[in-house]
Amino acid sequence: MTQDIQHQVDQLLLEQGEYLPLEFLLQEGRLLYADYEAWRNGEFDYLDETLFGDHEHIKQQLMQAADYLQRRGWKTETVTYHSWSDNNTQQLRFSQNNALNQCFHQRYHKPEDQPQMDLFTDAPATSLFNGITQALIDRNPAESRRLLEQLYDTAPDHVRLGELEYLVEAAESLNT
Repeated sequence: MTQDIQHQVDQLLLEQGEYLPLEFLLQEGRLLYADYEAWRNGEFDYLDETLFGDHEHIKQQLMQAADYLQRRGWKTETVTYHSWSDNNTQQLRFSQNNALNQCFHQRYHKPEDQPQMDLFTDAPATSLFNGITQALIDRNPAESRRLLEQLYDTAPDHVRLGELEYLVEAAESLNT
């Protein structure tokens, strides 16, 4: 999975609290909202006919996004789109390609039993800091060194970096 796809999905999750492939396609500029409206009004049989770009590449992007969310443990629900015309019982298809159609008609949301992440306590630098602290408490200098090196890469200006370096060095010297 490319970092760009992950970033775009994370951005949608931050803004909307869920992931819909429709929103991803709109955000990426692969789909015009006017074309989406036309599809909902019955002017197109398949929405993928209106997409900008290589359809195989778009399919890969949608599959990568779905895989990323599944690895994070997010739940899927099937989304059905109906025509906005008077006969709104007609279920619309995104694509003739069944795999792409199925991928488009999924909504991803956080499981109810998964705790809400906190912007400050779940930031990467804070998580690494807490991991180093726990590794030191557990008297695991190798793990504390590994996490400290990650912290250097992630947040080289972290205010506690110097203090952590001293503690990790002390733990390593006690272990030898």
